[in-house]
Amino acid sequence: RLPAPSALRAPLAKLHMKLYTRSKDNLIRDRLKKSLEFAGSKVFPAGAGWQAASVFAGDLGLASTSLAFCLLVGIGNLLGVFIGHSFSTFWVKTFYKEAATNNLNNEMQVATLLGGAAFFSGAIHQPALNAMHGYGFGASFLGVGVACSFAFLHQP
Repeated sequence: RLPAPSALRAPLAKLHMKLYTRSKDNLIRDRLKKSLEFAGSKVFPAGAGWQAASVFAGDLGLASTSLAFCLLVGIGNLLGVFIGHSFSTFWVKTFYKEAATNNLNNEMQVATLLGGAAFFSGAIHQPALNAMHGYGFGASFLGVGVACSFAFLHQP
């Protein structure tokens, strides 16, 4: 026997009220907060790790076309994401009481998975850029972006 239609609508009406009673300013603030958190905890550290590994590989004399260079910058990307996610999670866990439910063990697993995915996207960046050489900025931007995104999303 199916519940009465009003019984089905009641939870949806509560959800609708909850979603639409928030002001537009709150929605924008919350979205900006999440975006900045993501950029600060993953994107910036990943780029810094990739760049540091690239400089280190260059100092070792590795060519940007070598497998060792690609693996080294992938490891730099991995470490950047792992350290960035771990540090930001620890910081939130330590300083903000409302986030006290974070389980650091689970967050280390998340950091490991994100770092592993970042390894593949960081390692494929230079070969993709080398392959797109001569196609212009727009095509290179698109080609490298697709290759790195595919590597990040489809790791083994």
